Amino acid sequence: MSEKTRQLQTRISNFVEELAASTDQSRSSPKLLEYLSFTASFHRYSIHNTMLIFMQCPEASRVAGYNKWKSMGRQVKKGEKGIAIFAPMIFKKSKEKGEDEERALGFRAVYVFDVAQTEGEDLPAVSCLSNGSCPDNLVASLYQLAQSQEIQVSDSSTLGGAYGRSMGGRIEISSELEGADRFSILTHEIAHELLDHKNRKEVARKEREIEAETVAHVVCRHFNIPSTAPEYLALYGADGKEVKERLEIIVHAIKQIISGIESHQAVPTPQAING
Repeated sequence: MSEKTRQLQTRISNFVEELAASTDQSRSSPKLLEYLSFTASFHRYSIHNTMLIFMQCPEASRVAGYNKWKSMGRQVKKGEKGIAIFAPMIFKKSKEKGEDEERALGFRAVYVFDVAQTEGEDLPAVSCLSNGSCPDNLVASLYQLAQSQEIQVSDSSTLGGAYGRSMGGRIEISSELEGADRFSILTHEIAHELLDHKNRKEVARKEREIEAETVAHVVCRHFNIPSTAPEYLALYGADGKEVKERLEIIVHAIKQIISGIESHQAVPTPQAING
């Protein structure tokens, strides 16, 4: 092993250790705990109701009933039309021992509203964007790396609230992303591709996200680009131990991306690459 490779290996290990510690800190931060408590208060809908919501309001991101929104300090805007879903009608019957037996007698239509249909108090939020800067040549080099790996990259404005999407040989990234966020998210999606997550069906989604975001964090730290990986991983329920356990799996992808960027420093802008 050459001295340069050894130094990079040590650098990667240090960054992963740093990420593990930062992730554990983020998991217990008041802001994240407030957000998780907030999201847990929302009802989880059945697959049938989820489909009904999507059919009536494809852009819906978070829905709740009129009174639920009111209890959270928000009011449904005047004139907004509710999204119809089905709720079970529960019948309670008392038994001899005093216990109540619950039976579903059928379903009735109830109405929920998306957050965009309401106004009022701000909702808790945890941002996974840094809004930091990044040299144009680094972003361009990343696009060139993707091209060399035969990965097609295109901008999209219809990702349904996501920042990026990896689809096996093809990546879509939000057209609104700039600077450090474009670099970080694109690195994350390229990591999904290099780690063959599309075909590794045995790997759970949480593990795939830990691997991809750890790769993105280490690459960002190597090039001194801001990263919000600790918050992202904490939102996925990851902890420091899980991050460190993925080190052996992700090292090759990290080295591949770093060396690819460093070998493509003088390249056209991403716009020119995409034609």
